[in-house]
Amino acid sequence: PLPAQPEESAAPLTATCKNVTFAIDPAWSVSDGYDGVYMDEVRGVIYHLNGVSPLSPYTPEEFYNELLEFYQEENSPVLGGPLEESTGADGVRRYMANLQMVQDDTYYMYFTLVVCPEQDVAITFGAQTLATPAALYEEEIIRTVEHMADTAVYTPPAEQDQDLVFDADYFAGTAWTASNDNSQWVFDANGSFHWYQSRQVTDDNYYAGTYQFYVGQEAWDYLLAYFSDMGLTEEDLLGVINDRPEYSLERFVCLVATNESFLLDGEEQLSAPTQTHYFGFLLENGSYLNIANMTTGSSYAFTKDP
Repeated sequence: PLPAQPEESAAPLTATCKNVTFAIDPAWSVSDGYDGVYMDEVRGVIYHLNGVSPLSPYTPEEFYNELLEFYQEENSPVLGGPLEESTGADGVRRYMANLQMVQDDTYYMYFTLVVCPEQDVAITFGAQTLATPAALYEEEIIRTVEHMADTAVYTPPAEQDQDLVFDADYFAGTAWTASNDNSQWVFDANGSFHWYQSRQVTDDNYYAGTYQFYVGQEAWDYLLAYFSDMGLTEEDLLGVINDRPEYSLERFVCLVATNESFLLDGEEQLSAPTQTHYFGFLLENGSYLNIANMTTGSSYAFTKDP
């Protein structure tokens, strides 16, 4: 009889997310609603493009050290390898380092950082799983994450994609409706705002006052200056920006709303102005605003009105 022929392995696949193209396993399933997140259901391991953010104002070494310190605050132990220079598949000079950690003695995580100074970008790939699968498949997990990073190619946005500039003035004269409750923010061009509990009712149940937006580096600088006495650090902000592949410093937003009136059931509720801070990200080519109240922690999702 003829010898049994080995089964042909599936052809390797590539995925592109946040302008990064990288290799993935064709057997992985795609996580619904999360770009760049994949599941090895057989082994119970999640692989993902963890973050894509500008390198500036850091050097590669500074960025890596900030990232290492951030993870050390929440995980123990954290093992960080050396930052080593190499050349990517696209011929671009890069620096790479690996981080290995355990969270709450339960979750195993492995990350590979890719920093490309000439492209001003820092990219992280990662895997996470429970301790039991990690013990069984650790070498494979490490090999897979590092392969994703080795094959990564970053393509800067084309010039025509950069025509729309997001800055503080972008919000002037716009209105935004919440996806969950039909409330509406209206930001007038003169710096005043209204928040209506319902966009259909504009003569009652609203906040009114003045607003100020900070975007990108200005948002970063403002929040660090304003909240430094309350313990906010650069590591905290870096962790927020690296939390999702679609987040970046350019899309980072801080909104300061000074509430001068709060009308509820026809009665004024404020005897003096109050101030509320929000921070989050402007996504989907400027049509989606995802922000959180920095006092209450409540999150809100707004879509830009036509």
